[in-house]
Amino acid sequence: SEAEKVKEQIGISFQDPKYDRILTAREILDWHGKVTGVDKRERARRIEWILAKFGLGDDSRKRTWMLSGGTKKKIENAKVFVQRPAVAVFDEPTAYLDVPSRLMVWEMIEELRQQGSTIMLATNMMDEAERMSDRVGIMNRGQMVSVGTPLELKSSLRGQDIIEVRVAGQPERYADEIRQIEEVRKVEKEAGALRIYLSDGRILLPHIINKISAKGGTIESVNLKEPTLEDVFLHYTGAKLG
Repeated sequence: SEAEKVKEQIGISFQDPKYDRILTAREILDWHGKVTGVDKRERARRIEWILAKFGLGDDSRKRTWMLSGGTKKKIENAKVFVQRPAVAVFDEPTAYLDVPSRLMVWEMIEELRQQGSTIMLATNMMDEAERMSDRVGIMNRGQMVSVGTPLELKSSLRGQDIIEVRVAGQPERYADEIRQIEEVRKVEKEAGALRIYLSDGRILLPHIINKISAKGGTIESVNLKEPTLEDVFLHYTGAKLG
């Protein structure tokens, strides 16, 4: 039927595992592969592969209600990796996982994408969104408020670069000179350094260094902070820290 064809094409890993917890990991993966059209021999091969990959050999025959939250999450993700659907949906795929397991899941999602699957991923971790996504959608209260590549989204916050320059002596001596640069919005003195708010910080950084050096300044350190996806999220959702 049409519904069965659709079921075979779409795989979903839920944020909270959605399966009968009286079943074992092997039973869950075998059942999921069967109902999504993976033939018996290939299903068995994929199950052995994913259990070994996730280090679930010892736990694979235990009832899943006995397992830890992280292990249950691995099984939830494993359903999709056994299925290998055309469209794979992951809701918080690395929730409850330790760092090595998180990196492994990222690697396996990337492999799935390289095999031709379209990946849809919901996450609250901006580093995960940036690492895994060609395009990112920022949602706020159920509404999509901005969409673009990670670079496009970060570039949308033009004028929000910050350069912190630590200069020997009296850094405020150079503030007026720097304020004359058209792209500079604001210059502040902070703890022996100048904080410069501007657009295109990466391009203008050499120009700022040259201006300070030309007036005899000795630069001790320079730090450029460009907008991150966290900044993008806070900007478009109106959320505030603290």
